[in-house]
Amino acid sequence: MKQKNISTKKPLGILSFHCRRGTNARDSAKRKEVHPFRLLLELLLLLLLTNCTSYTMVSYTMVYDIKYDISLRMVERPADAKTRYGEQMTTLIQEGDALKYSFEDEMVKILWLPTASDVNFILENKTNHSINIIWDEAAFVDEEGQSHRVMHSGVKYVDKDKPQPPSVVVKQTTLTDLVFPADNVHFEEGWQKKSLFFPADNIYVEGGWRKEPIFPTKIIGKDKNDEFQHIQAEVKKHIGKSYQVLLPLQIEDVINEYIFSFQVDDVKISRRKL
Repeated sequence: MKQKNISTKKPLGILSFHCRRGTNARDSAKRKEVHPFRLLLELLLLLLLTNCTSYTMVSYTMVYDIKYDISLRMVERPADAKTRYGEQMTTLIQEGDALKYSFEDEMVKILWLPTASDVNFILENKTNHSINIIWDEAAFVDEEGQSHRVMHSGVKYVDKDKPQPPSVVVKQTTLTDLVFPADNVHFEEGWQKKSLFFPADNIYVEGGWRKEPIFPTKIIGKDKNDEFQHIQAEVKKHIGKSYQVLLPLQIEDVINEYIFSFQVDDVKISRRKL
């Protein structure tokens, strides 16, 4: 009678544990001892094989650039400013694609260029006395009505919470400067992402001070069919929104608070390949 050959090979990856039954010499000879370290390695390999995680790379291929048309809508002065500094006048000046707004009374003439990142201005002192801009009393009021401390040109980001000395505008001279909310400046820690199998794909982002714009100016996208319409709908929510700049101007020991109100009139979006 023929005997069938029965394979004694165990399936790969299957761990078998032999229980000691009696003291038969033949069984003892066939039994293989499993080293604890080898058993641990096999367990780890099994865990890796059964718990593999697949990572999907997200491809960002589109950049959406956003530009805003922002206008000077209103200027508030102290109650007695008309008596002391006469009538006020506001004029729109267009230089190429840039819209500038000129405000003027008998004390100052200020040319404003509001953008989504900063509010730029040139202040002309029309008097025969020096004018001080009291920066620690200046303020930026955002579209939600929240008041913020301001920063201006020449102030280091690391000093954003420190007292700022006044800027002096000598009689019959001009000062070029800009303002933005100090809360838009923050420090970000650096971070890195290492690839387990592809070191060339390692990513490292250096930490440092960052400044956020007043309104979003650039969005990175994935060029989906409905993405442009979604971004357009979101940024157009800013149309009609306004922000204010409080500029305290001191002349002959008198502080005059000028409040300039700006409004978003339109938003334009363009897109380009990353």
